[in-house]
Amino acid sequence: LNAQAIVYIDRRDADENKKIFQLLESKKKQIEEIAGNDLLWEELPDSRACRISKTTDIGGWQEDEKWDELVEELSKLIIQVKLAFDTPIKEIQKNFKS
Repeated sequence: LNAQAIVYIDRRDADENKKIFQLLESKKKQIEEIAGNDLLWEELPDSRACRISKTTDIGGWQEDEKWDELVEELSKLIIQVKLAFDTPIKEIQKNFKS
């Protein structure tokens, strides 16, 4: 399993999670301009939560000979995903109670 940076949506309410996912998905073009178009958008219809992820092709935690390279690459992915989702999430948060 390859390492990945994940936006995990779970506010303990499946309907609210799906709504947040759909709102983010409506901003997909804007998000993918920053994060790249290789994001995996998973509404997970049989689950309470939803997730959006970006995976590295270097490998995962079991490949310890690649850890240095993996940590560097995963750090870049995390920053990329954070930058891509910061503004859309802040905009969406205005519609939901904490």
